[in-house]
Amino acid sequence: MKCWNCGAELQDGVLYCRECGSKVAQQSDVKIFCKQCGHELQQNVKFCSYCGARVNEVEIDKSNSHNNSSQQTSNDSSATDYLSSVSKHKSVIETPEKLSAPEKKKKKNAFSKSLTIIAVIVVLIAAFLLLYSKTDLIKKYKELIYTRITVGNETISGANKDTSSEVTNYTIRKGTQYAYMCDEWDLYLASALSDSIIKIEKWDKTFSSEKSVKLREEIGVFKINDAQNGFSWIDSNQLAFTFLLRDKNNSRLKRPTPVIFTIDISDKDEFKGSNYDKDIRCYSYENDDWHFYRAVPLTDELMKIEVWTRGISFESYVYGYDKEIINISDSSTDFEWTDDSHTAFTITMKDPANKSNWKNEKLVAFTIENEEYVNANVLSFLGTTD
Repeated sequence: MKCWNCGAELQDGVLYCRECGSKVAQQSDVKIFCKQCGHELQQNVKFCSYCGARVNEVEIDKSNSHNNSSQQTSNDSSATDYLSSVSKHKSVIETPEKLSAPEKKKKKNAFSKSLTIIAVIVVLIAAFLLLYSKTDLIKKYKELIYTRITVGNETISGANKDTSSEVTNYTIRKGTQYAYMCDEWDLYLASALSDSIIKIEKWDKTFSSEKSVKLREEIGVFKINDAQNGFSWIDSNQLAFTFLLRDKNNSRLKRPTPVIFTIDISDKDEFKGSNYDKDIRCYSYENDDWHFYRAVPLTDELMKIEVWTRGISFESYVYGYDKEIINISDSSTDFEWTDDSHTAFTITMKDPANKSNWKNEKLVAFTIENEEYVNANVLSFLGTTD
């Protein structure tokens, strides 16, 4: 047998421990508690039935010794405190998080639900942006085609249709060239390779004050009857057409953007793309020291407005960018000749690109610039008539 106090080996029947002097309790009076978890054990067991500790690791306590009452209370308290400490220790260190199967399933379901909600939100945002982008593009395209450049009954009859999805059957004269001046640096030239295919090139200049442009790169080759290109003639004389132009290297054309190409009448790099020529009747309006607006009649009904700019006030104006094409019979422009001789006209317009000097719409007057003109319009300059 062992001493309940110090654990020394004792002979059976002794009353006191030879090592510590503690009174030895009789076997029937001894209660055994697990030193590991504090639970009371049965006599002669080798392992704790609660935590599995070996019997030689348990602590024996007398219930009826000389300090039975106080010792028992102390041991119970110690065992309880120890058990609480062990439980907390195991909870924090050994098993950080122990959940029952239902709790785990509940947590997993909550996590899956959160992911689903996030995915739905992302999809809705993406769909909204896509719809907005497409709607905005179609809106701009329709405004470009039908608001300011409507030409006769031919275009008006299709004004309420979405031409971006229609199958077309256009033709173009092989060898003809068209131009679109996007800004003071970038010019796009479209050349007809056949009666249905055009090649678009990007030409530019190093400084905005330069007159000439140089070839920089090819944008691509396109079929005019491919609906996604948005090709459409503005007039029956094939002097101008609309096109959805995209140039990833131009911030203004990152997305396919509806633009207008007009017939290129210049065979020189100087002022290439402009329809202005001293032999063609031209009207002008100077809004400020840096922006000069020229209105060049393409036909008797169609007029192109170009913007000419300069870096400082004493420089000469150079071709800057295309403003718009108008149909003089379109009531939305408030176009009106000031006299029967057509020496001037008034029109309501604005130039968003000229933010510092012309933000809002206003009525302006264009007056004839070259009274010694030879041709009334570009169509006549090219040797044909309406």
